Parts: sequence; C-alpha cells; structure tokens
Amino acid sequence: NVESQFLNVLLCMQAECWSYRYSDETMTWDQARAWCRAYHGDLVTMKNQEEIDHLKTLLVPRGGRYWIGIRKIDNNWKRVDTNEPVTNEDTNWGRREPNNYRDPSNPNRKEDCVEWLYWKWNDLWCGSNHYALCYTASCQRHSCVHGECVETVPGHRCQCTEGFDGDKCQHGKNPFSYWAKKKTETVIISMFVVSAVECDGSELTSPPKGSVSCADMDGNFAFDSLCHYSCEVGYELSDPEPLRCTATRNWSHPPPTCEAVECSELTSPPKGDISCTGMDGDFAFDSLCRYSCEEGYELSDPEPLRCTATRNWSHPPPTCEGSWKVLEKKPIKLYFLHGSADFLFYGNNCTFSCQDGFELQGVVSMACTHSGEWNAAPPTCEGVKLSAIVAGATIGGVVALSALSLLVWILRRRRREPADDLVIMT
Repeated sequence: NVESQFLNVLLCMQAECWSYRYSDETMTWDQARAWCRAYHGDLVTMKNQEEIDHLKTLLVPRGGRYWIGIRKIDNNWKRVDTNEPVTNEDTNWGRREPNNYRDPSNPNRKEDCVEWLYWKWNDLWCGSNHYALCYTASCQRHSCVHGECVETVPGHRCQCTEGFDGDKCQHGKNPFSYWAKKKTETVIISMFVVSAVECDGSELTSPPKGSVSCADMDGNFAFDSLCHYSCEVGYELSDPEPLRCTATRNWSHPPPTCEAVECSELTSPPKGDISCTGMDGDFAFDSLCRYSCEEGYELSDPEPLRCTATRNWSHPPPTCEGSWKVLEKKPIKLYFLHGSADFLFYGNNCTFSCQDGFELQGVVSMACTHSGEWNAAPPTCEGVKLSAIVAGATIGGVVALSALSLLVWILRRRRREPADDLVIMT
C-alpha cells in the first residue's frame, strides 16, 4: 500500500508466524517506532542470526538504511520491545561500532539509536531520517489464556501459570476448588480474565511545537500501551522515552516538552553592536540577530543572521568597515598638503593649496562625513589675473625703456659724424 511494503512471513510453525514491513518514507527513530507500533507491532530487534539472515535475503534487492529497535537506555544498549539488555553474544555491530561519533559542528548530538547499515548495526543520532523496519510478532495479548507469552523464532510458547497447562495454558482445575487456610481464615483463590486497566488519556496533551501518538490493541490508553511524542523541525524532546500505561493506572512519567535547539552565542563586532530576538530565546531556533555599526562605519553584510534547525547560523557574522569617499575629479595644479585625495575615510580631512601663479578657488579643506560623502565641493586652481593699473604701468615702462634705447643709439651715431651734424636731444 501507500504507507508500507509487505516483506514476507518468516518461518511458520503451527500457524504462528512473524511478518515484516518497511516504510516508503524516511523518518526519525522516534517517529519510526511510533509508526511501527501504530500499524505493524514494533521495530525489529533481531534476536538471532536466523532472523538476520532472513531479513538480508528480503532486503538486499532494495538496499537502504533502516531503523531497528535497539537503543541506549541508562547508558546500556537494550531491545525496546522487551527492555532486555543486548549481550555480546547476540549483537551484530559493524566494525569499530558502536563509536558514539560526535559531529564537530554539533558536539551535543549523541548516537543513542541503531540503524541497519550494510547488514550491520551502526549507532547513530536518533534525529536522522531512515526507513522504519517493523515486525509483527506471533504473541498477541490473549495468545496465552493463563500464562505469559514468550516470543521465539519462529512462533511463540506459553509459560503457564501454576495450575494450568496446554499450548495456550487453557486447561486447569476449577478456579474455585483452591482453598488456603491460615489460622481461622479461609481464603478462596480464583482466576478471572478481566479487561485491561486504563490510564487517564486527558493527561496526554500535545505539547507546543509537538504531537503525541498512542497505539495498543486494547485501546490507546489501556495497560501497557505506549504513547510516543515527536517535535516539529527545530525542536527536540526534553525526554525521548515514550510514556507507558502502568498497572496502577498511572503513566510511567510526566509528558515531555518540545524545546527549541540553540545555536552558538554571538558577540558584537568591533565598532558595532548586535540585537537578537526570538520566541524561545535570543540564540534559539528561528531567532534573528541584527547588527549595527557606529557612526562612520558600515556593515559588510546587512542581512540578519537566523538560527537554523541544524544549530548553525544562516551565514557568518558581518564586520563594521569605515566609510570612505573617492575624489573622482582632482583639481589641476592642486597640492594636497595633508593626506591623500585618492580616498578618505570618515573623520579624515584633506587641505589644499595651489602652485605659484595660481589661486585657490573654493574651500581650503574637505572632510569625509559618516555617510561616505564629501562635506563640500572640491576646490579649483585658476591663474592670477592682473589689474588695469598694474597692466598700464607695465605697458608704460616698456614704452619708456624703448625710447631711451633709441636715444642712446642716435647719440652714438652723432659722435661718428662732424660736429656740425650733432643734434642734442632733450
């Protein structure tokens, strides 16, 4: 069907069989177990080599990675369907497993769950997504009328209560025929088959950012039923253990909560500040951190940082860089007395002067403002213009000098001529 694929029945004995199913979609370990218990029994725990070999034969053509019902509980590896510890004799670990590998980027992740990878066990973070591998056991709640059902591969056997026998512990003496006397009291010992006790289902509410799923043959809240909790992306359970309905009509422990994952703490950059906000905390999942810079500085990246479900920030933190301005058109014949006019950072000044024969037109100095703009227009250097009086005096001097030169020339000519030709010029 759409939800799963039927694998095959294992070996059958006296019409008692085990069957297996796997999911078509990947999911976390907790979701995989809840899916198995809701529809197909529980996650496979692989109790012996015969079962392992059979599953390999069925799954080799398909391949893939599968969650199985082995989990670390109280620092010990246990089969979750029976809560029995895994012994060295019945393990199927891969080489150098379990290693509890810690990802450097997420050192808080523990590898407390087990997947079936390349037909070997591999410890893994429970939040990874893989296929669910389920089994339906031959033991049912009423397989043994007066006794305990013990799973075997294949089938099951009944461990009968004292006074009963038969393959289903269905044969026994009249329950009212047992009499026990103690002093003067007479106690009638009898056996009754009663319906399972139930726990209060109203105590199981879905936590914020999470959900709960319960499944059991005798009802969702009957004795020995399990309720599994799961959280939305970006949140994790405060306690991953499912709740179990006990014989005292109480749940095994209080319901868990869904807590937001957290990213590493951020600090303010030099010449800047940071402000973080989030529904579950400043550095929790989906929180935003916005940066700002002091006057005269700009962010290298204005986009805010977001804490993601992988416990990483969306991108590296920005830095605060000084504002600067390029002097695109330099004045001709202009000297820069202080600094360089190629570019100026916020707070810097540039003082100007002109070469000899040129006069400065405009401001003497310019400064780069916090917005990265000049505080004034660049100056220019223009040639010095002579006044009319100075120009007239200059022309008159040139004329007088020319006349004097002419007079000297004439006198020299007269000296060479007879005296009667001398002309005296006054």
